[in-house]
Amino acid sequence: IHPSVVNCERFVFKSRSHPGNQQLRILSMGRFVEKKGFEYGIRAIAEIKKEFPNVLYTLVGGGVQLETYHQLINELQLQENVEI
Repeated sequence: IHPSVVNCERFVFKSRSHPGNQQLRILSMGRFVEKKGFEYGIRAIAEIKKEFPNVLYTLVGGGVQLETYHQLINELQLQENVEI
Protein backbone atom coordinates (compact mmCIF):
# COMPACT_ATOMS: atom_id res chain seq x y z
CA ILE A 1 0.00 0.00 0.00
CA HIS A 2 1.38 3.36 -1.06
CA PRO A 3 -0.58 6.19 0.53
CA SER A 4 -0.74 9.31 -1.59
CA VAL A 5 -1.89 12.88 -1.11
CA VAL A 6 -3.14 12.88 -4.71
CA ASN A 7 -6.91 12.50 -4.98
CA CYS A 8 -7.00 9.71 -7.58
CA GLU A 9 -10.76 10.05 -7.97
CA ARG A 10 -10.11 13.27 -9.91
CA PHE A 11 -8.53 11.28 -12.74
CA VAL A 12 -10.45 9.08 -15.12
CA PHE A 13 -8.77 5.96 -16.47
CA LYS A 14 -8.25 6.05 -20.21
CA SER A 15 -7.04 2.91 -21.94
CA ARG A 16 -4.06 3.61 -24.19
CA SER A 17 -1.72 1.63 -26.38
CA HIS A 18 1.95 2.31 -26.90
CA PRO A 19 3.38 2.52 -30.40
CA GLY A 20 6.30 0.12 -30.32
CA ASN A 21 8.67 2.48 -32.12
CA GLN A 22 8.51 5.24 -29.49
CA GLN A 23 10.44 5.30 -26.24
CA LEU A 24 8.46 4.19 -23.22
CA ARG A 25 9.41 6.40 -20.27
CA ILE A 26 8.71 5.57 -16.64
CA LEU A 27 9.61 7.79 -13.66
CA SER A 28 9.80 7.02 -9.94
CA MET A 29 10.78 9.41 -7.15
CA GLY A 30 11.46 8.88 -3.48
CA ARG A 31 14.00 7.95 -0.86
CA PHE A 32 16.22 5.05 -1.83
CA VAL A 33 15.31 2.83 1.09
CA GLU A 34 14.24 -0.80 0.99
CA LYS A 35 10.62 -0.22 1.98
CA LYS A 36 9.99 1.97 -1.09
CA GLY A 37 10.37 -1.04 -3.41
CA PHE A 38 12.47 0.52 -6.18
CA GLU A 39 14.23 -2.84 -6.54
CA TYR A 40 10.96 -4.30 -7.83
CA GLY A 41 10.67 -1.50 -10.37
CA ILE A 42 14.18 -2.19 -11.64
CA ARG A 43 13.43 -5.91 -11.91
CA ALA A 44 10.16 -5.13 -13.72
CA ILE A 45 12.09 -3.15 -16.32
CA ALA A 46 14.06 -6.31 -17.18
CA GLU A 47 10.71 -7.93 -18.07
CA ILE A 48 9.22 -4.88 -19.80
CA LYS A 49 12.37 -4.58 -21.90
CA LYS A 50 11.49 -7.88 -23.60
CA GLU A 51 8.46 -6.24 -25.25
CA PHE A 52 9.67 -2.62 -25.30
CA PRO A 53 13.47 -2.67 -25.73
CA ASN A 54 13.62 1.12 -25.77
CA VAL A 55 12.07 1.54 -22.31
CA LEU A 56 13.75 4.12 -20.05
CA TYR A 57 13.15 4.02 -16.29
CA THR A 58 14.33 7.10 -14.41
CA LEU A 59 14.80 7.00 -10.65
CA VAL A 60 14.99 10.33 -8.82
CA GLY A 61 16.08 10.42 -5.21
CA GLY A 62 18.86 9.34 -2.94
CA GLY A 63 19.55 7.22 0.08
CA VAL A 64 21.25 4.18 1.51
CA GLN A 65 20.16 1.80 -1.28
CA LEU A 66 21.80 3.81 -4.08
CA GLU A 67 24.79 1.48 -4.51
CA THR A 68 22.53 -1.58 -4.28
CA TYR A 69 20.42 -0.23 -7.15
CA HIS A 70 23.52 0.45 -9.26
CA GLN A 71 24.69 -3.13 -8.66
CA LEU A 72 21.28 -4.53 -9.61
CA ILE A 73 21.17 -2.45 -12.78
CA ASN A 74 24.59 -3.81 -13.76
CA GLU A 75 23.66 -7.39 -12.82
CA LEU A 76 20.53 -7.25 -14.99
CA GLN A 77 22.39 -5.43 -17.79
CA LEU A 78 19.97 -2.50 -17.73
CA GLN A 79 22.52 0.31 -18.05
CA GLU A 80 20.76 1.56 -21.20
CA ASN A 81 17.28 1.27 -19.67
CA VAL A 82 17.59 2.55 -16.09
CA GLU A 83 19.04 5.91 -15.08
CA ILE A 84 19.47 7.34 -11.62
